[in-house]
Formats: sequence, structure tokens, C-alpha cells
Amino acid sequence: MRKQILRATAALGILFGVTSLASAQALPGSGWYSTAVIQNVGSAPATVHLDVYAQNSTAAPATADISPQIAPGASRVFFPGSQGAGGNVDVSSPLPGNFSGSMVVSSDQPVVAIGQITNFQFSQFGVGIAGGYASEQYRGSPANSSTISYPTVKSSFAGKTTIFTVQAAGADFTGTATIVTSNGVSHSKPLSIPSNRSVTFGPSDGFTPAIESVNCTVGGTLDPNTSPCFGSLTVTGNNNIAGVALEYQDGVSPATAVQAASMFGTEDAGDTIICPTIKNDYAGNHRTTGVTVANTSAAAVNVTGEFTVALPPRPPARSTPKAR
Repeated sequence: MRKQILRATAALGILFGVTSLASAQALPGSGWYSTAVIQNVGSAPATVHLDVYAQNSTAAPATADISPQIAPGASRVFFPGSQGAGGNVDVSSPLPGNFSGSMVVSSDQPVVAIGQITNFQFSQFGVGIAGGYASEQYRGSPANSSTISYPTVKSSFAGKTTIFTVQAAGADFTGTATIVTSNGVSHSKPLSIPSNRSVTFGPSDGFTPAIESVNCTVGGTLDPNTSPCFGSLTVTGNNNIAGVALEYQDGVSPATAVQAASMFGTEDAGDTIICPTIKNDYAGNHRTTGVTVANTSAAAVNVTGEFTVALPPRPPARSTPKAR
């Protein structure tokens, strides 16, 4: 069966928890939980099995078998704590309170997966929190790289912080996490992750030398290209890994915004990167796109950004009068 690594961030009482004993940093407030949608992109019905692993534990994983099989092109929703209500998939034994962990999706057909983290109140399953409006999605990963990267790390930069969860894919992982801040300083910490499990860490979690986290906002004008509170992350080691980055607003509870993205493997790096959407105060609503580029090679590189204006809409076709 093909295995798809999916980092299942999460949180709350009987559900997944974002609070992690491995990290001094966690998403603000409470009510966090996660779901996942698994799609069969193969040509035959897929037999799919889920294993959910707790952080900081050697306990056997909680399991689920998706039944009936997922038809080609179709998908199913994994919603821990739902106990199968509404056609959702749940693990066979309830997860403990304040659970934080990772998930492996195994299938005899190729699958893709999207995870979602949110604190939106869902009364039917008793999750979320009133006033929680944060919600974001990230893709599952085939986890075929022993080096993963993420171009944006914030340590209370302009009031925002980035935390990461890294999962070992099928074998124990030993390696190093390195954050290079924009003032040119390299900060590192060792990582040791049991097979299929995960660890969560942020900029304040044991990097040497310590990463700046105060005086990181001066009227919102700090330069991300020179700030000691802004940088990029690389994790590398002896076996394959997957990772997810979460960015949140410091001290906002209940949280009303969160950003999530899967980290990049070596197969995602290249000498030409395409960004389909770039906005500059688009439609006058202050929607502007910023781009962070990280050098994943061993040598300094020159980077050129080429911005192409979108094609204007075509004028309506004009009919030609027929000759009489």
C-alpha cells in the first residue's frame, strides 16, 4: 500500500491538540482541532487505512479503516471525535484530551490529502470556541525527502510567530533544524523523532544561539531582509520527513486568523519558481502579495523577479452586418 504522510495538527479536549510538551510555543487560545480529506486519484476503488500517532509517546497508534472503499475521484472526511456521524471517518478508539500528533494514510491506490486546522465552533461535535474564526488548509505530503525547507520564519516579527511540526516518515529520524535569520546569523538545534511521529517547535525552542523575539516591531516598519526576528528554516537528517508551518498573531485569543502550509522537499526546489498570483493593492482593497525566496543550495545565488501583468479582459465580439 502507498503511504501518504499527513501532519494532523490539532487540538482540544477529546480531539487533537496543538499544545505540545515538545514546544514552548503553541497556537494562542483554545478550541483548536483538525480534520482531513482524503481523495482517491487512482483508477480503481481504494482501500484506505489511517494510523494516528501521539507526540511524546510510544503508545500504539489509533487506527481507522475507511469503509466502504473510496471510489475513483471521490473523497472522504476524517473528523476525529465525530464517531462516524454525518458519514465522517473516525478512529476506532477515542483520542485523549489535549492530543497532539501526526497521521499516516495508507492506500492501495494513489491518494492525495488536505488537512485543515481551525478553532471555528462546531457545536454538533463539541469542538471549537465562540469567536474563533481561524481556519487554514495544507496539503498532505508523500514525504520522499530527507531535507525540507520553509522560506518564512517569524519570531514575533510584526506581531506574528511561526511554529513548525516535523514528522518522521516510516523510520526514526535524527537531524538538525537550522534557522538563518535575515541579519546573517545561523541558529540550530538537534532533532530526534521516532518513526511516523512528530515534534513541534518554534523560534524560541532551544536554538543556539537564541533567536531574537523582542523589539521585533517598530511601528510595523522592520525590514524582513535585515531583521534578526525574520528568517528561513531548513531541516535535514538521515531519513525522510514531512513538515507543516503555522503562522499566528501573537496574543490574540480566541484566534481569528492562522496561516498553514506544507514545507518544501528537495523536489520542490528549482532555478525557476512560478507564483501564479501577485497583487499590488489589487482592486483598491489593500490586497498585496509579498514573496520570500530561500536559497536551498550550498552557494550564494542571484535572484531575479519577473512580474507579468495579467492580460486585460477581451472586449465583447462585435457582429458584422451582412451584405445585401
